[in-house]
Amino acid sequence: MLVNTNVQVDIKVSLITEAIKNAATLAVPILTNQVLKDSNYYIPFDTGNLKKSGILSTKLNEGVIKWQTPYAHAQYYGLPNKSKARNPNACQKWFEVAKSKNLKTWEKIANDEFGKYFK
Repeated sequence: MLVNTNVQVDIKVSLITEAIKNAATLAVPILTNQVLKDSNYYIPFDTGNLKKSGILSTKLNEGVIKWQTPYAHAQYYGLPNKSKARNPNACQKWFEVAKSKNLKTWEKIANDEFGKYFK
């Protein structure tokens, strides 16, 4: 005997959207801070102003990282032979280098932080 059953599901999209926004609000600053820290590991260092500008210009809650000095662009894209006297890890495109080495870790941090909200 076949019984006809109906299933109705009401999805509250606004509640799901709100939960995702709340989780992201918690995860973004933690991930942004780690990306900045890992990127600064490869930043050219002379006086420390370039590194400090990243710390001061970064907007943790918005996920925005900036290195804001008059020479940041030239250091990032040009001048390939970085002095390694003060930072033996110094290189061009320090964010890209950090990303190539830490992306899996960054993904784990984001997933772990995001997941805490839904436990």
